[in-house]
Amino acid sequence: MEVGSEELSRGFDLIQWLQGKWVPDIVVALWNGPKRFNDLFVRARELKLIHRWSRRDSTLSREVFSETLHRMEADGLLTRNEDNSSVPRSVWYELSPELKDLLGMRSWAALEWAVEHEDLLERARRRRQEGSGHDG
Repeated sequence: MEVGSEELSRGFDLIQWLQGKWVPDIVVALWNGPKRFNDLFVRARELKLIHRWSRRDSTLSREVFSETLHRMEADGLLTRNEDNSSVPRSVWYELSPELKDLLGMRSWAALEWAVEHEDLLERARRRRQEGSGHDG
């Protein structure tokens, strides 16, 4: 496939779709399968992936976590499942089939590139942490 400006524009739409302060942490936490709300919350708090690119450190609150999950569900990044037959009811989250598809075989080239150019990404990350990166 030849990439033109329209396709390139769609690629940046994709990047925006995946944006959000805690989205990477939640996606990585759900990569190996569905998780209940509390287990997912604990794992996402442990990861702090996005903060590797920032000098800021913050802790994920339950309120922000819940809001992020709702937005991700509305955006089609994950699915929320409920089992009302148990008391208390059981709620768990998992990556949407579309996001699994994207992050699976369809993104191997980008993931291989990221591994191959890990040094470039690490230099950029360090520059941002030090505050010398310019975002525009």
